[in-house]
Amino acid sequence: MSNRRFIFKFLFVGMVAALFIAGAAWMGYDYYLSLPCPKEKPLRDAQTRFCHACDSDEKIQLDANSKLSFKEQCAVCPNRQVDRYLGFYCVLKCPSDKPLRDFYDECHACTNPARVYVGYTYESACGICSEREFNHGFCFKKCPPDKPYRDYNGKCYAEDEI
Repeated sequence: MSNRRFIFKFLFVGMVAALFIAGAAWMGYDYYLSLPCPKEKPLRDAQTRFCHACDSDEKIQLDANSKLSFKEQCAVCPNRQVDRYLGFYCVLKCPSDKPLRDFYDECHACTNPARVYVGYTYESACGICSEREFNHGFCFKKCPPDKPYRDYNGKCYAEDEI
């Protein structure tokens, strides 16, 4: 057998073996990802396919192709909720002392005097705090009755101050 033919045969057999091993490894990985998540990590991220614990700080992307609704997928963890802004993520619930979730998934106390950006289409987000109202994408502390008018920055004015 010529030297050239031997090298070609060696390379061909080597490539076939490498492809076979890579394919078997990938199939094994797919099989691993198709297994149900363990009880201590019941949330599966639809993008990475990895399982996560309920107390994980990460946003977990929900599976749009699942037979379960987003709400049902997220309900495997009682301390989580479907993100109301993006809808297809499962996020940690805000603690009871900071129930107001902003557009960036930070939690705020209702008594916090600062304005909280919730986005222009989420007026209902302010409803969780009875002392707040929605204005131009923000949740502001309500103006007192003697100063019922608010500017864009949240400052309240009396009728004679306008």
